[in-house]
Amino acid sequence: MQLTIASIYAPNNSQTSFIKRALNKISSLHVGHTIICGDLNCTLDPELDIKRIE
Repeated sequence: MQLTIASIYAPNNSQTSFIKRALNKISSLHVGHTIICGDLNCTLDPELDIKRIE
């Protein structure tokens, strides 16, 4: 089985355009199955991201 592993560290701003460019590059280079991991610097819930837990 062929496998491509990519690690991404996205900047704190302009994440969407960075991730789109990175995924386009990965899709042009990948072989077999692809695993993408790393720090995408985005949150599923922006409200939780700014709340402080005490």
